[in-house]
Amino acid sequence: MSLITIGEALDEKGDEFIEAVVVGQQRRGMRASGRSAASLRKEVSQSGHIHTLRILGKAYFYQQQNGRRPSNKKPSRAMVESLREWIKIRGLGIPPYALAMKIQRDGIKVPNRFNSGGVLDPLKPDRVRSILKPFIRPILIESAKSTFFK
Repeated sequence: MSLITIGEALDEKGDEFIEAVVVGQQRRGMRASGRSAASLRKEVSQSGHIHTLRILGKAYFYQQQNGRRPSNKKPSRAMVESLREWIKIRGLGIPPYALAMKIQRDGIKVPNRFNSGGVLDPLKPDRVRSILKPFIRPILIESAKSTFFK
């Protein structure tokens, strides 16, 4: 019997975790430009007997999950332009600079009317473990059998 390796298993499941985040964004109506979803990628590495799966993406995911604190700084041009695009996609009649100033002054609380929260819930450690354990267990057992019973 030939099973896939742990690295291959993590690679496969990494794609599924990314898809779960993207689907969650869409279901919550949080997909405007698609840039945050497009930034998601996985890295599978091995150091000795330890295999690691990392899901990486734009830092903006932190704000989608947790919100954003107020700031005393003026909004950056990049922020205003991103908001301009978001406003256009959403069909809202809000001046982008005014929205940027409000965000800087008040922050963003999650959940809110545009973000129900939980966009990164598919990556919660308990959920990831519950999915990976039954998937990887047969690989480990087969590997042990092939090592001890050659």
